[in-house]
Amino acid sequence: MTDDVEDTLTEAEWLLRAELRSDWAPFCNADYEEMQGDRATFDERMEAAGFIELVAVSDEALQDSFAYERGIRKGGMMWQLTAAGKAILDAPKLGARPST
Repeated sequence: MTDDVEDTLTEAEWLLRAELRSDWAPFCNADYEEMQGDRATFDERMEAAGFIELVAVSDEALQDSFAYERGIRKGGMMWQLTAAGKAILDAPKLGARPST
C-alpha cells in the first residue's frame, strides 16, 4: 500500500484496515479475548471490505499443528486473506489516521 492510497482513505476505511492488522492473528488463533474490535461481526465486515474470503479447507491447512484446535476440519470451510488483505498486513505501516 502506497502513501498515495493511504492519503485517500476515509476514516472508516482506515479503521477497517487498522482492525484487520490488530485482530487477524487473534481471530485465526481463536483468541477472541485478544481482539480489539467486535468479534461478532469481524468476519462479515472484513469479507464485505474484500480483505478475507471463505474457502474450502486445504490439505496444507490441515498440516498446521493447531488445525484441530482452531476448528479446521477436512471438508470444512475456513477464512483466508485475499490479495488486498495480504497487502494490508504486509505493508510496513498503516499511515496516519485521517482526520474527520
